[in-house]
This record gives sequence, C-alpha cells and structure tokens, in this order.
Amino acid sequence: SFSIFIHITSHIHTHPLMNTDMATPASTTSVYIKDTALPAAAPTNTVETAIFLSPIAAPGILGFYSFAVPAVILGVRWAQWYGTAATAIYLWPMLLAFGIVQLLCALFSYHARDNLATVFHGIWGSAWLALGIYYLYASYGVLPILLDGAKSDE
Repeated sequence: SFSIFIHITSHIHTHPLMNTDMATPASTTSVYIKDTALPAAAPTNTVETAIFLSPIAAPGILGFYSFAVPAVILGVRWAQWYGTAATAIYLWPMLLAFGIVQLLCALFSYHARDNLATVFHGIWGSAWLALGIYYLYASYGVLPILLDGAKSDE
C-alpha cells in the first residue's frame, strides 16, 4: 500500500515589544511519503495540523454496481426472459438492499465532496427503495403487481 501524509506547520511568533502573540504568514509545509516519521523535536509555539487523504476508495464504484445489478435483473424480468408474474414478489428484498447500498454510497460520496455522485446515488437509492416497498406491498396483496412486464388481463 502507498500512503501520503501531509504535515503542515504554522509558526506563531511572539512580538518582542508588545508582549502579545501574533500569527505571522510564515509557515512550513512538508510531505512525507510511505509513512515516514514526523520530526521528533518541534518548538513549543508550533501548531501542527495533519491532513489525511480520504476516502480510501471511491464510493462511486460500489454505487454504480449497486445500480447496475438490480437494473439488469429487473430489465430481464420485465422483458419476460425468466420467471412468471409471481416472481415479482421475490424481488423486494433485493431492491431494498440495493436501495440502502445506494443511499450509503450517496453518503460516502457526500463525505468525499463528490456532488454529482451524491445526487445520482441518492436518486437511484430512493428509486430502488420506493420500488422495493412497492413490491413488498404487492407481495402481501395490498397493491396489484403492475410493473412486471406481464400482459394484463384487463
């Protein structure tokens, strides 16, 4: 694994005549690669800030796969390539699970400051959750199964 640790040090200098602390623009920036140690001796009037690069992996990869898998499964079902009309009642756990994964990817995208991924994963996650709740109600007979691709008798 390869890691980068960025170390920023800002020096706070004391004004010799006024007896007050003044922050000056003098600062140092060091980049340490492969987890090398920080300098051991630091002045007592030094403010140290450590910046860790986050996230480790892009959440969009998991988000796009959690969009593609139910989209392919539902598309193939709606094209009537497998199953019967009763197959739709078994789809709701998958849709709820992938909806939750999508919303988690939206949260991690927000944490990574990726606005576009946050919006799309949030929209897709909400759609999968809504469709999963619809199929949940349809599996218990509360709502009719309309989104199955099967020909209606009416």
